Amino acid sequence: MAEGALLWGWDPATPEWRPVIVDPAGHLQVDVVTAPAIVSHCYGYDGSNWQTLLVESSAQKNLRVKLYDGANGIDSLDLDTELGDLRGLVTHSLINGHVTDTTFRRIKALTGASDNNASGLWGLVVQANLYGYDGFYFDRLRTYGTGILKVGRAEIGATHHRATAIGIIAAGGRKLFWICARPSAANWVVGFTDTLIAGQPVKFDAGGAAVEMTHHNFDPPIEFGTGLYLETLTNVTALHICFI
Repeated sequence: MAEGALLWGWDPATPEWRPVIVDPAGHLQVDVVTAPAIVSHCYGYDGSNWQTLLVESSAQKNLRVKLYDGANGIDSLDLDTELGDLRGLVTHSLINGHVTDTTFRRIKALTGASDNNASGLWGLVVQANLYGYDGFYFDRLRTYGTGILKVGRAEIGATHHRATAIGIIAAGGRKLFWICARPSAANWVVGFTDTLIAGQPVKFDAGGAAVEMTHHNFDPPIEFGTGLYLETLTNVTALHICFI
């Protein structure tokens, strides 16, 4: 007589036994049983143990690596805050300067602002320009042929004036740098006011008993806001005035 057999499988979700199904060709139909996600790791060997390898972040799956020189790690630094998060490799380098056709010297850096540095410190030869600010623009500072910086008042537009009588010397804001008096008699006096007309309060005056050439420097200069007015000129043949 004909015989048959059925293949059953247990369904724990129902729970009950269910017949196992085949396709028309008689192949057993199977499904992958749903289970928790399979987790795997990449490992690297540190010489003693296996360690889990890491990636950059959850958004960037790039493998994280570190460069080593022997047992010493090679680090990095931010290149420039204006470039975002770009980082560069930290390296140590030496710069040498060419002294003669066959001689080189290592160029060294000074530690902060200091004086009395040894003559053995070799510096980099560079061409640089010094600039001064006039309140609106930066202009190059000038030197004499010997390299000495020009700071004379003539270099900043100072005016020399020879006065033989009282009156207005210059209107507007002025700076008085020096005066030189040539007295004609004893007890000579000169006086300046910050105004454009006579009879105002004296801002600066000077004088002397001796009949000899007298020079006065003002550092810082005496400032006049309205005008430089020579109010008094007594027993003085000529008064030389330097101002801007």
